[in-house]
Amino acid sequence: MALGRFDRNVIFGTIAGLNTALGSFLGSVIVARLLGPEGSGLVAVSIWLTGTCVTFADLGLPLTVSRFIPALSALRQEQEAAAFGRFFFRPLLMSAALVSVIFLALALFGAQWLRQTAGLHFFEGTNDSIWFAIAAVFAAQAVGNYGLAQLRGEQRFVDAARLSSLFLLVQLIGMAVGSVLNGAEGALFGYASGSFATFGTAWTLLRGDRTLDAALKARAWRFSLGAWWVGIVAAIVWSRTEIAFLDYWRGPAQTGHYAVALTLAQLASQAPLLMTGGLLSFFTERYALADRAGLRRAFLASTRFFGFVLLPTCFGMAAITPVMLP
Repeated sequence: MALGRFDRNVIFGTIAGLNTALGSFLGSVIVARLLGPEGSGLVAVSIWLTGTCVTFADLGLPLTVSRFIPALSALRQEQEAAAFGRFFFRPLLMSAALVSVIFLALALFGAQWLRQTAGLHFFEGTNDSIWFAIAAVFAAQAVGNYGLAQLRGEQRFVDAARLSSLFLLVQLIGMAVGSVLNGAEGALFGYASGSFATFGTAWTLLRGDRTLDAALKARAWRFSLGAWWVGIVAAIVWSRTEIAFLDYWRGPAQTGHYAVALTLAQLASQAPLLMTGGLLSFFTERYALADRAGLRRAFLASTRFFGFVLLPTCFGMAAITPVMLP
């Protein structure tokens, strides 16, 4: 039964991740067609900024939820498993609120001060109201990521796939309508709507018992801060920081061209990466039950399968890119 659930989690976890990737890719196509390179560049820089800030603000808590809840459930500690996500949602919410306030302050009066005092010229030539849209994208992503982690921790991958499929359409329509009505700002508000699928799931965690054992809380915080630090380092080293440099030195049009090309390159590797969504929950459960043999079998099988999928998708994308990217 465990292997059957593992297969089901991988399939529906892949569907949920694929919807997210498709939303990002198709959304960039819509924005590029409707707003051109400059508008596409503004949207790309905004999404990069919010994604980076989410990494700094989430405190490693989404990964912690996905890691601990399956282990607690496997050990039949149902009360702790139910309270775990509720307890750690409030620190995440406070951290996200702090960053959102900073974005709102930039929208109201801080952006001009940054340009004049600090010499930072991001989004120069655009209305400062774009920071309202950036705040909306950040808040939706930060809370929505936590909600998705809760669904994964509870191994509700079917619900995650269903919600992401529904809101994929909402996101694409929102980006198209927003681009037509209000340019880059409207596109960003439309992009934020894609995270509402799991935003509501996280919001329900404000209700219910949050009581956790002190030793469990301490262990979870140690894991969370370690994961947070790794995430920050990865964001600095591996995130698309070059987008910020391109926007600063070359302007949004060059950024738009680069962002579309990079999106196509990353899309080629998405299929095997998206299939890893169900692995953490399954590995955690097997580890908690001391089933090292099952853990090893699943790891070897998944690694072989990912390699089998990765090579043809990458070379296939290279073959069709001249047609997709004139």
